[in-house]
Amino acid sequence: MGNGVTSAQGTLSRTTGTALAAPVLAGLAAWTFLPEVGRISLTEIAALLLAPCCLVALVRLPRGGALVVFAVLWLVGITLGQLTHPADTTTVVKAVSSAVMLVLTVGLVVAVLRHGSPGGLDLARHRLVVAFAVGQLIGMALTPPAVAVLDPWKFGIGQAVTLLVLVLTERAWRNARRVVVPVVLVGMAGVHLVLGSRSLCLLALIIALAAVVTWLGGTRPSARIVVFGLFAVVGAVLLDGFYVDLAGSGTLGDAATQKLRFQDGELGVAVGGRKDFVFVLFGALHSPWVGWGPAAVVPPEVKSAAVHWLVDHGYPIYGYDLMTFVMPESLFVHSVVLGGWVTAGVAALPFWVLVIVFLVRGFADAVRRGAFAEAFLVLTALWHVFFSRLGDTTRGHIAVAVALAIIGLAARDAVREQGGDEDTDNPVPDGGSDGGLRRCGGAEACGAEPEQHPGRQDDGDRQLVPCGLQPQYQQLRQQHARGGDQVAAHGGQRGDEHRTRQGR
Repeated sequence: MGNGVTSAQGTLSRTTGTALAAPVLAGLAAWTFLPEVGRISLTEIAALLLAPCCLVALVRLPRGGALVVFAVLWLVGITLGQLTHPADTTTVVKAVSSAVMLVLTVGLVVAVLRHGSPGGLDLARHRLVVAFAVGQLIGMALTPPAVAVLDPWKFGIGQAVTLLVLVLTERAWRNARRVVVPVVLVGMAGVHLVLGSRSLCLLALIIALAAVVTWLGGTRPSARIVVFGLFAVVGAVLLDGFYVDLAGSGTLGDAATQKLRFQDGELGVAVGGRKDFVFVLFGALHSPWVGWGPAAVVPPEVKSAAVHWLVDHGYPIYGYDLMTFVMPESLFVHSVVLGGWVTAGVAALPFWVLVIVFLVRGFADAVRRGAFAEAFLVLTALWHVFFSRLGDTTRGHIAVAVALAIIGLAARDAVREQGGDEDTDNPVPDGGSDGGLRRCGGAEACGAEPEQHPGRQDDGDRQLVPCGLQPQYQQLRQQHARGGDQVAAHGGQRGDEHRTRQGR
């Protein structure tokens, strides 16, 4: 009997240890690539080996099934594009494999977060974000992407450093993080601007602004969205003017001044810095239904129309623009969502529109919970969807962010079904056994049982049971929350003790 108990305890300990390590391994391995097989990460290899499990984990969530269906539609669009505008075999294989690996990686991370969170979902998400940032630094040293040669801070190090700074800030000033985090992010925005990364500067300021807006505790969520939108628009305009003044005066260095001269025009540097958008949009609008196939080869008149539009709006065309956007047969696709449209037609848009919705809602949910490092990770993935190409580094990043968003939305649905308050603060997990989703300021404030009550166990697990987390406890814990008589049968005197406390 004793040996049996010891063996069971050892098995449980090993299972718990594996579950705790799973989010860490998934985050670390997302940035270690095997160049021999076309720059595929270790996390993606694991997703491929566990493909059936990944798909099942994704389909079991309400929103995950829609993602899989739309991914199949995207693959149909790639096939139709190949039939109408044939490309070489390598290009087709890359397009199909990128779509498949993206969906499978989402499923893998979803499974890890669902079944790898014995200490609470928040703790699992926290571990994943920290490991993701550390893994990015390791990956930049061991298997750096090709673009890292151009600007290692912009294309890897800057993002990882910002994530780690946010994690440390949240843990050091847990109770005051909504005040401290915006100050830290404004400082990080200045660092990014000086080091030449305008995108990371903008993302840091957006997170800071979101933290300040959500700090207005008495404001309704709809009002927060309006206030955030107004501040974001005004802030973007001011930031654009501020950057133009600094770069034009030479304060940011000769390189920034030259870049401004290349990119400035009637609509600002936001358009001049993304001239590829103009070419891709013209290509998509010339064949909106089926696109131009995986190779995105367009007729010369499409590129000529894009060049004329840029010149008419005051944007100069230099030799670099001709070599990058005009001379190659294929379009320079530097937007995931527009790239899906121009290569697979409208069949790709439902998938990417759904991804954008997930990321926007996941970002809002992370900010609401005060998980600003997670919010930065998700917002950066949203930036990639609009302004980056679907490659080795962006593919895994988007997959991790989408998985975090889907799990977060499922957790909110669980809280709604339990009748909880979904618009309250949720502290950063402190690494304890709970790591939970406490929604109240104390037992007296919400009428819950006292902290030392033996039947309390894990609030986070109890709220997340409808998501599929630890379903074997669902009936017992729901009965315990109601103080039902059947609990006494499972817990001895626990039900009587609970009713005695209520009588007092």
